[in-house]
Amino acid sequence: MVKKSGLAGGKGVLESEDRSRLAEFARRVIEEGDQVVVEEHLSGFEVSVFGLSDGTSYRLLPPCTDYKKAGAGNSGPNTGGMGAICPVPWLTQADSARITREIVDPTYAGLLDSGLAYTGILYFGVMVTDDGPKLLEYNVRLGDPEAQVVVPLIESDLGNVCEAMVLGSIGEFPIRISGD
Repeated sequence: MVKKSGLAGGKGVLESEDRSRLAEFARRVIEEGDQVVVEEHLSGFEVSVFGLSDGTSYRLLPPCTDYKKAGAGNSGPNTGGMGAICPVPWLTQADSARITREIVDPTYAGLLDSGLAYTGILYFGVMVTDDGPKLLEYNVRLGDPEAQVVVPLIESDLGNVCEAMVLGSIGEFPIRISGD
């Protein structure tokens, strides 16, 4: 798997077993002035998890997923998002708990241990594999198109949710989610 290092709008990845295609993609990225990241290709399904943090505590929104590939059956090039769903019917409670335990909790603990009391939205891009969840990326924003399906599920006033993050009370704030 070869990726652009910089921003690519969800389109900067080539998955292929053809080394010449991977090399050509990498060459083009470098010629455009960016750097290349070569990663292990992970098989599974992607999940997006959004944490709302006040710097000391956090709350999670329901996991969601987007459809990245242009073709039927999850085939073709990445597009940056061909729609999204929330909740994710194939994500088990055990998978979700493991994502929280192995990725989310250690991330927030690491931020605190480093003196980085992050306030705001933290996006976790996760691949759920046969070997468990693997972190793909972090962002400090709501991902799109996932935001289009998760934000409407928030029944609490979004302004009040943001205020709770800023005022340091998100851990006690009663976020109401449709369907919970």
